[in-house]
Amino acid sequence: SSSSSSSSTSSSLSEEKTLIPKLPLSGISNPDSHISSGTPPSASSYGKITPFCSSPHSPSSTVSNILPRCPEFLINTEGLALSAPQKKSISDFNTMYHALHQSTFENLMGLNLAAIRDAMFSFWTVENIKNFWFFIEDPNNNGLVTNQIVQIDSLVYRALIDIAIPNPFHPNFNVKLASMLVEFSSSYSSWMNTALNQCNSILLPSWCELKMKTCHSFCDSLSRRSLIPHHGSKLSEILPQFSEFMFHDWMKLNIGFLNNQMDSWSKSNASNTTTIPPTLLKDIATLLRDNSPISAWTEWVHSTLITPKILNAGEPTGVISPRSPRPLSPNTTFLLGEAGGSAGGGIGDAFIKRWEYYVGQIVNYLSYVHSAYIGQYNMLFTWIDCILHYYVQKKNGNSAGPSPMPSPRGGVGNAPGSGGNGGGN
Repeated sequence: SSSSSSSSTSSSLSEEKTLIPKLPLSGISNPDSHISSGTPPSASSYGKITPFCSSPHSPSSTVSNILPRCPEFLINTEGLALSAPQKKSISDFNTMYHALHQSTFENLMGLNLAAIRDAMFSFWTVENIKNFWFFIEDPNNNGLVTNQIVQIDSLVYRALIDIAIPNPFHPNFNVKLASMLVEFSSSYSSWMNTALNQCNSILLPSWCELKMKTCHSFCDSLSRRSLIPHHGSKLSEILPQFSEFMFHDWMKLNIGFLNNQMDSWSKSNASNTTTIPPTLLKDIATLLRDNSPISAWTEWVHSTLITPKILNAGEPTGVISPRSPRPLSPNTTFLLGEAGGSAGGGIGDAFIKRWEYYVGQIVNYLSYVHSAYIGQYNMLFTWIDCILHYYVQKKNGNSAGPSPMPSPRGGVGNAPGSGGNGGGN
């Protein structure tokens, strides 16, 4: 029933208030200051949009019975000598910052994206921020209060993604809604950057950089998860029309060229011991030749890539719990799942890097032989990329992955040689 679905969704976010561990100031360079505020996409531009599903089993759920709730949090003041006014300042900020995030939850559920932008611009002003002593004085104490706000953002962003798209493989996920979320994810970081620039006379550039890194991570993760249903729906229309032609181009691939490129990459990335499935080229050739439906592609991705290369590829490393009492290192940004650089630091992440380079070389060669279907191949591989990242983040127990969205493929590596034989390995 929709009431039980609503209850389960609410309970999953009804956590006890989380004490955020302290994080020393990092000292990173100035953030960009040239991003404009942009115009948020409006719901009306997409026609009638079915609201978010509150669970995989309730596709008819509406905004009214989702009851989106922002996770509660408290700034950790343990060990700090605070005066009564300072304690009240932190308490007031907790209340106001939670209200800001809660309004983001509600407005995203209601598809009122302009309200999200306007609330952000209203909050991050000199007039407002100067009332909180720690933005001015706390940097002298290594930012023990202000940098926790970055960590709070990660906690909130994770919940926001999970409630916006609880199941990206839901068969009834509205593709127009997915499109809107992709556009929102491309605008949100620009709005945040503009909002922070409004009070750059108070906020340290290094702190703004930390906050923006977490924001970019959120936008990349939301975009990836939105692209799973979005591209999946598009591919279900595209593949029946173009699989035959894509298959003929696929058979032109030069395996020697691909192997040489991967050998060169492996020498430069000796620590990455993951491998591409040996039947990958043949598998894709078969799927294209047989004009397979998107369900067959999904099954292949899970059986050939997800299960052996991610889920059964060893334990994730460097995963940081949002409730971890351990302080983070000065160079860590508390992007959930990040430790010392790579997303989660596990084998799954290493496989994604190898995969992305490999398919980049495939698209590079297909471009070299003048394939007319580069756009279709890019959409297919981007869809698979997003699924891989989703399961790596799921395995690592978080949703806000730090690695950026890959750039369009092609044009990487040495010039391809001549020859064909793409159907085999």
